[in-house]
Amino acid sequence: MTEYGAPKLVVDGHDSVARTAAAVEKVFAESLATGPVARTAAERGRLLRYANRATVRQYEAFFARPWSHGDARTTVLAFACECGRPGCEDDTERAVADFPPPPDDGASPPVLAPGHRPPWTAGA
Repeated sequence: MTEYGAPKLVVDGHDSVARTAAAVEKVFAESLATGPVARTAAERGRLLRYANRATVRQYEAFFARPWSHGDARTTVLAFACECGRPGCEDDTERAVADFPPPPDDGASPPVLAPGHRPPWTAGA
């Protein structure tokens, strides 16, 4: 990638998560500063749904392979809480098959950690 000018960051497991995150922020500081930013709980919730949905699609594609083991009913994953609250890093576990079906435009319920409220709830 470096031959094309893309930034490179070696992650070898020797640094803590916090130090690795700080290194990523440093490498991508310009992109992070100019890129789109989720400013509201609802916007953050939509971005988290997008990330969770991508994970579901990856597993569904894997399980569709004739040689794959397991299935969406028995495979349990930790999904990011979609409450959209700043600083929320909670996950909630569920089977891939139990992830809410599309559409992801608000018609399907958010995936929330216990005690968390949907992003459109006042005070969320």
